[in-house]
Amino acid sequence: KKGTTTSKVKTKKKKGGALPPALDLAIQNAAGALHHLSFLESTIRIMVDSNCIHALVGLLESRNVETFKHATGVLYNIALDPDNYTELCVSKAPPYLTRPLHARCLIRRIDDRDQPEWGPQMDYDLSSLGSQFA
Repeated sequence: KKGTTTSKVKTKKKKGGALPPALDLAIQNAAGALHHLSFLESTIRIMVDSNCIHALVGLLESRNVETFKHATGVLYNIALDPDNYTELCVSKAPPYLTRPLHARCLIRRIDDRDQPEWGPQMDYDLSSLGSQFA
């Protein structure tokens, strides 16, 4: 028809459809198990060496909030070791996981790579946290 204008609005489509409930729950539970295991430094090393970071970054696009939280937790625990920054960046992890953390947050300080994980040589100044830690 002449004189008629139509407005075309492009909407951003979400990737993929919703997963079947059983599969969604299985992925959520697997991500939860990895999250719990990621508190062990030896397990983190296995995850990094097995190139799991890319799959974990993919889980950040999940529509399931619990899966997202677990994947974020695993990637955060991986980011606690500065040796893993390169792998996180290559896997296109979000910036909040790839920015270097403050030295007090790291599993191992950058300048203590050859020393034991914990010990008297790691004397942190905790006075800023309050009198109970001074």
